Amino acid sequence: QVSRQLGEAHGKNVEKFGCVGSGIAEPAGLFTAADATIKDIETAAANEIAYEDIVDLVVKEHKPQYLPGAGFLMHQSTWAEILKLRSFANNTGSPMIEAQGATDSTLSNGASFRMMGYPVFLSEFAPTYSGSNDTKIVFMPPEAALLAYRNTMSMLVDPYAGFTGAGTAASNASLGKVTIFSFMRWDQIIARGEALSLIHI
Repeated sequence: QVSRQLGEAHGKNVEKFGCVGSGIAEPAGLFTAADATIKDIETAAANEIAYEDIVDLVVKEHKPQYLPGAGFLMHQSTWAEILKLRSFANNTGSPMIEAQGATDSTLSNGASFRMMGYPVFLSEFAPTYSGSNDTKIVFMPPEAALLAYRNTMSMLVDPYAGFTGAGTAASNASLGKVTIFSFMRWDQIIARGEALSLIHI
């Protein structure tokens, strides 16, 4: 049980810094990496996304050799705005995106949906949809980034360290508790910036 919870915590950490790491003393995030070869485009209309923007991101701006195996990565609030797109003005007409979800047996590796034939990955750590230039969608194949684990998760149990609770300090031994330290070394770099495309909303 403890190992599972620690593994989940490390997994959250990998997801967070894999998305928004600064690249300085921490991994380079897919949304925040400073790489001049990354294709960074803006939507045609300021602070909103249209179906045409998604088409341009995939077909017009992205190099064809990096289309196989590619996928979208975004915050769930951005995905919600995409699903609201309609074929006519004033939010009328049929949805522009018919998303395939959990019933799609071809989805794998954590993808939640499929759009334009490509898997859609959602992350709570991606920039949220705010109607500003901070919102981003990533489109890339796996080879665009390199994620490397330098060792497996390790644990250190310390039954003697002090424990502070309710304003009082006491030893773990006297409270029947133990302190568990857990470590895992990993890093991420942008391996092929030209294979990664970003869209600002």
